[in-house]
Amino acid sequence: MKTSAARGAQVGFKFSMADEPGGGRSRIYNTFDAHRLLHWAELQGAGKQKALKEALFTAYFTDGQSPGSHDVLARVAGEVGLDAARARDSGLRRLRR
Repeated sequence: MKTSAARGAQVGFKFSMADEPGGGRSRIYNTFDAHRLLHWAELQGAGKQKALKEALFTAYFTDGQSPGSHDVLARVAGEVGLDAARARDSGLRRLRR
């Protein structure tokens, strides 16, 4: 992980280590809905998919938030300029069918 952290730092990305807030992830999350949301974000245009992907990486690797949580996914979608309520309804529920 230290190699990943060093490489991330070279491009301005912070990986939280186990002894830092947000670090020490000890489980694997189901990211299926995150990938569905990324697909939906692509359909919204204007580079939203890339912005969402980078924000989700920060939420997980830096802040230690669950990429499997619909609350996290919708909030992060809103932070990158997507409609959070619509992301939850259209981006997650519709794709769940």
